[in-house]
Amino acid sequence: MAVFQEVKLGWGGKDFIIPPYRVLGAIAEIEQIITLPEVAAYSQRGTAPLAKLAQAFGAALRYAGAKVGDDEVYAGMLGAGDGQTAAVASVTTLLQMMMPPGAMMEKATPQGNRQPAGARLSRRATRPSSSKQKR
Repeated sequence: MAVFQEVKLGWGGKDFIIPPYRVLGAIAEIEQIITLPEVAAYSQRGTAPLAKLAQAFGAALRYAGAKVGDDEVYAGMLGAGDGQTAAVASVTTLLQMMMPPGAMMEKATPQGNRQPAGARLSRRATRPSSSKQKR
């Protein structure tokens, strides 16, 4: 079973496919420009630097076989509407591409009353452990 799913990117009226076994390579190209934690942070803020996003998408498109420059991707993103909307849509798409479906399912699953990792389950001592008095 593949860890990733097929990624379809559209550019210039054509669809470019990245098969599941090549998605990690595409992610490596993207992470030369922007990392997954940065993309996640932009998602939480609701904004991102469009030039960096255009470079990341340009890298993914070229990896998929498109003949496109980063400046063309940037212009295309701005032509699709206002910059804020393009940034949010781009961040969402990058997150979906960069995270394996299994990881997204784990994050979406409610965790209930589980203790956070490293949490102490025992009670604290109320007196010092060396209660012996010196003679």
